Amino acid sequence: MAFVPSALPREHKDGLQKLRARHRRIVQFHAMGLKNRQIALELGITPQAVGYCLNSDVGVEKTEELVAPGDEQAKDITSNIKEALPRAMEVLDGIISPTNQTASLSLQAKVAQDLLDRGGHGKITKVQGDFRHGYFGVQGLEEIKARAREIGLIKPKLIEGEVVDA
Repeated sequence: MAFVPSALPREHKDGLQKLRARHRRIVQFHAMGLKNRQIALELGITPQAVGYCLNSDVGVEKTEELVAPGDEQAKDITSNIKEALPRAMEVLDGIISPTNQTASLSLQAKVAQDLLDRGGHGKITKVQGDFRHGYFGVQGLEEIKARAREIGLIKPKLIEGEVVDA
């Protein structure tokens, strides 16, 4: 027996339309680059429901339909950039050329520094960290927890008690 949507009661048709609209929104958000948790938060559903929708045959197909034009556009842009690179290098070479009388010295220095940075020969940067290690005993840990409770980092325990060895 075949499924006939027209044979469904009105409330089922409305529910089916809402489900399709929700699935469409999930796929659109995914195509825009949102993570499952972000989509779930936006739509008020669980991340698992988002995953089920996106991993379904229809979800995969619709995602591909939405993403494919963007992929083609990205390929075209990449191709255009590759074609423009030699001309851009000629312009940059012209700017830093010693015979160039029109570019200011500061512009020449900026272009030269940018080229050096991109070539992996940028300024040396110093990274310094201050790391401290220590050992805390039971009393020290209890003091840290008490301070954390005082400033609201830890919610007070509902039941306080002692641990007794049997």
